[in-house]
Amino acid sequence: PTCTMDTYWVDAFTVEDKPFTGNPAVVCLLGEREVDTSLLQAIAGETNAPITCFLSSSNGDTATAHAGVRASPAPRYSLRWFTPSCEATCCGHGTLATAAVLFSLAMRGSSEMEADSGSAEPVEKVLEEEKALSMSTPYGVLRATTTAKPQQCVCPEKGKEGLEVTLDFPRASCVSLPLTAFEELVRATVGPLYPQVVDLQYTTLPARRLLIRVSDSVTRKELTEMKPDHRAMLGAPQSSGNEVQSVIVTKRAGRSTDDAGDESDRCDFVSRVFAPWIGIDEDSATGSAHTVLASYWGQVLSKREMMGFQCSSRGGVVKMSLAAGAAGESRVQLTGKTRIVLQGQFSI
Repeated sequence: PTCTMDTYWVDAFTVEDKPFTGNPAVVCLLGEREVDTSLLQAIAGETNAPITCFLSSSNGDTATAHAGVRASPAPRYSLRWFTPSCEATCCGHGTLATAAVLFSLAMRGSSEMEADSGSAEPVEKVLEEEKALSMSTPYGVLRATTTAKPQQCVCPEKGKEGLEVTLDFPRASCVSLPLTAFEELVRATVGPLYPQVVDLQYTTLPARRLLIRVSDSVTRKELTEMKPDHRAMLGAPQSSGNEVQSVIVTKRAGRSTDDAGDESDRCDFVSRVFAPWIGIDEDSATGSAHTVLASYWGQVLSKREMMGFQCSSRGGVVKMSLAAGAAGESRVQLTGKTRIVLQGQFSI
């Protein structure tokens, strides 16, 4: 082989501390190597994970400006995300997974990334005093923090505890649409629940998304068992200039009477996310979608601290905190738990 790269399979936004919940992401450490985009896409196709993340050492020059994303000191790392079929412009759970790997390596005093790259700077220096790091991405500079202690490091050979990580994202704003908008697409998505649609919202940040809210009378079981027609979704007509890349279906959560329930029983709202346009029929736990959901439900519920449960087959929990940035811009902090379930090497 011409090169090897350390690779981690990470479950992000897990339910409680359970492996095989949340959304899987593969994290590949490139060091300082420059790898052709076509090879990165081929690796993502080989893993066939919902997202494959490629982290390289960076002086920050590759950071790309994006409307609504604040400036930041030059980060040490550069991050790109790939689905099995294309490069993504933003991925919350992939960013969470990558940060968890870096924090874990730092807590273990590891130099695995530098062993490949020859970089003189040890990986544990990604941790500042407040245990924070920043990464340049196609979506701008994104920041991650953790309050975990070193004994909580996530490593497959001995760690049983997950690592909780918080991401700082721009808050997405929504525009209300008439209930008749995107009618064929909405019907293809919610099927028999169409008469229960009570609100439609559209956003372009961080992706072109349609948010469909269904009535509170719809049960979580009904939402979980909803079967979208993905082929019909792809074939549904769209408005010029308002194309859709993914669809969120959400409802207010019904409160459980069982105080012993897990995190999913303590959430403020539930959702499902579908993105067949980028090769993902349903996403298991979507961080970037919760920048939209936090903005929407924060206004509806008049709350700044919320918890959302994504009721996919794997399930996912995202904690949200609405905040203002240093320049007064609207931000949302997304917090989730992670588990590294597999570690190995790619040989190319």
